[in-house]
Amino acid sequence: MTGLHPLLASAFAALDEDGVTWAVLRGEDDLAAPQGDVDLLVGNARRAGGALERAGFRRLRTWGHGTHRFYLGFDVQDGTWIKLDVVTELAFGPYQAFGTRAEGPLLARA
Repeated sequence: MTGLHPLLASAFAALDEDGVTWAVLRGEDDLAAPQGDVDLLVGNARRAGGALERAGFRRLRTWGHGTHRFYLGFDVQDGTWIKLDVVTELAFGPYQAFGTRAEGPLLARA
């Protein structure tokens, strides 16, 4: 990936260091200066959470979002807030009722 925001570079490095399988789901061209959420699929939410916290992100507690976990990070160098939308399942519809079971194959290719 080229043009990566330093806070995201830290997050991605921490995920790699902890052996978390992960993939950017969309917006790869926007990672230098994200305008919205950065959507990530991860293989292990608990390990991913620890890695992201070590990289400077903090979890935002929410309810009713299926496997979505939200993390917020602030870069003091440029005053940028970055929000991560981290999921372990690819599901759609109200309350993520329609699962795809595509996580494994997608992460295997990541």
